[in-house]
Amino acid sequence: MSLKHFPLEYSGTLITVSVTLHGRSGSFVGKLALDTASNRTILTPPALLAIGHTYSPSSKKLSVTTGSGRDSAFEEYINGIEALGIAANRFNVVCKPLPLPLYFLDGLLGLDFFQKTKASICLDFEKANISTSKPS
Repeated sequence: MSLKHFPLEYSGTLITVSVTLHGRSGSFVGKLALDTASNRTILTPPALLAIGHTYSPSSKKLSVTTGSGRDSAFEEYINGIEALGIAANRFNVVCKPLPLPLYFLDGLLGLDFFQKTKASICLDFEKANISTSKPS
């Protein structure tokens, strides 16, 4: 296993990570909050639009539970996502706007990213870094 270290980045009290999203019309570098309480990765509509994906009648609609209650969203497959030295191809995301206090983010990086890639993460607040590893 290869261990990679990255400095912890904060936006207020949130840990944020830079991600590269790959879609139909190219790539986009965005900022997502690392959300270990979220089972799914969530992207905002503008982030999806930046890589050529839009909501369409064929998009799978779903109801999601958030910290502020139930909300409607839709699912979309994107070509790929890269974060913290880890990449996942053909990745299924939830698309919905984030609440107003999080308007400056492009989404939330959920546990599904680490599950799909079989990666581990370790937050070391004393050293102010985040480490990732995944099986070879």
